[in-house]
Amino acid sequence: MIIKKLAQEIDKLRKENEQTAKDYQSKIAQQAKDFTISNALKDAGAKNTKAALALLDMDKVSVNEEGQLRERFYNSYDLF
Repeated sequence: MIIKKLAQEIDKLRKENEQTAKDYQSKIAQQAKDFTISNALKDAGAKNTKAALALLDMDKVSVNEEGQLRERFYNSYDLF
């Protein structure tokens, strides 16, 4: 009985740990994307990056594996 309860608790904790790791990776990826976009706006000469970010459709902006904006979106006017 005790072993079965311990095994169940271990499985529960393992699942919680996996979910926490996924959530953490998602947050890190979102932060990296936001940072990359903010830097690109700053490099492009935006005076107020917060205002420029508010105008962007963030679902249309993507970042590649190297942490750079994807070329097809970088100069596109359909981001607004």
